[in-house]
Amino acid sequence: MTLQAKEWDRFIDGLRDKSRLRAGLKAIGRIVMFKEAIDHFKTESGPTGLWPRRKQSTQTRMNQIKSGKTTRASWEKGAYKLAGSPYAVPKGTTRAQWNPSNKLLQMTGYLRKAFSQTNIRQKTDEVVLFNAAKYSGYHDEGSPSGNLPQRSFMWLSNEGIGLAGKMLMEFWTGEQK
Repeated sequence: MTLQAKEWDRFIDGLRDKSRLRAGLKAIGRIVMFKEAIDHFKTESGPTGLWPRRKQSTQTRMNQIKSGKTTRASWEKGAYKLAGSPYAVPKGTTRAQWNPSNKLLQMTGYLRKAFSQTNIRQKTDEVVLFNAAKYSGYHDEGSPSGNLPQRSFMWLSNEGIGLAGKMLMEFWTGEQK
């Protein structure tokens, strides 16, 4: 997720103390972008609406894993469909995490927990919030193969942009509105 300062360049160029402004922008990024990302997980929505639902085949697989009709050996051998035990619990997860009623992108909770207000990189003209999960980009942007649909969670809503602007003005002027 990126909060670009390009829209504020004219305003920033007129200010003498850009380092103070950048410190404020970083603080605002920590607050607003983190809040926005967490809200997207709660609402399961992207910039164009609700995230795509799970495929029926995924729901079926989750039901089979949750029901206990699986063996780890069948999963490890890559034999996804064996008579009587079609799917195993993947390594590092529990049977309970494979509940088909779980929220999207929150099976183990790691993707959501991989956000932190300290996961901020500040560049010259932008503040970048990043997710520490190695696979977060595939979920946010979709997989190149198309097997994993895009479920954007790294974006700023109009409300978030408005809040960031309000907070920036309050930071700069010292006045709360």
